[in-house]
Amino acid sequence: MPDQLYTQELDERLAEDEERLALNEARLARDERRLLADEVRIEAEEEALEESKLIAWSSVGLAVVLTIAVAALVLAILALRDDVGAIQRSAPTGSVGTAALRDDSVTADKLAEGAIGREAVATGAIGRAELAPDTVTGSQVAPNSLTGADIRERSLVAVPVAKDANRLGGVAAHRYLSQVFNVSGASATDARLIKGPVSVRCPAGSRVISGGAMIEGATSGAALMSNAPDGDAGWTATARVARRTPPDWRLVVTAICAVGGE
Repeated sequence: MPDQLYTQELDERLAEDEERLALNEARLARDERRLLADEVRIEAEEEALEESKLIAWSSVGLAVVLTIAVAALVLAILALRDDVGAIQRSAPTGSVGTAALRDDSVTADKLAEGAIGREAVATGAIGRAELAPDTVTGSQVAPNSLTGADIRERSLVAVPVAKDANRLGGVAAHRYLSQVFNVSGASATDARLIKGPVSVRCPAGSRVISGGAMIEGATSGAALMSNAPDGDAGWTATARVARRTPPDWRLVVTAICAVGGE
């Protein structure tokens, strides 16, 4: 009986050792995989580090090249300015002509005051497009150099005092007709046989100089019964349609009015 118990205990211990051995083997396999992954990561990081070093050295080299290029450009500009200054000092009067100048290279700020005289400007070279607003005033215009074609009429004001300004040809100004306009009026549009009298009046301050009337809507059997001035300030008319069944029609009266003419 004791031998049987001892054998069972050994079997159980052996099973536990085998289970523990399996666990250790599994752990060892995991550690080996982790170690392999760490080695791969370390290799990748080393490659990235080498690449970063290469980029850093390339950037340093490029910065050095740019610094040298900028310094050379500054020296070239300084040398060019000295050359231009030397040319300006050594160029004799009249040595630089129009053909030697680039378009728009000479501007107003590069010209000394009074450097360009009348003899240096070709006839017709300066027109309206080359003049800024209000740059030419009365002091720059020679006496009697402007004619009527050069003056904008609507910019002129009335002459305050002038001989015969209020009398034309010996006739007072208010005797002449001016500001002629029309004033019209109409009757209702219906079938009545007689329309009118229809009168229109000229506004206050004006007078009638002519006038007339017309029939609209009736092309036959219609006639004006009266058509004449209504005093000196209006026009009046009457019309009739002589038809058994007249159409819808109306009478239109127009007065032609004007100011003056008294």
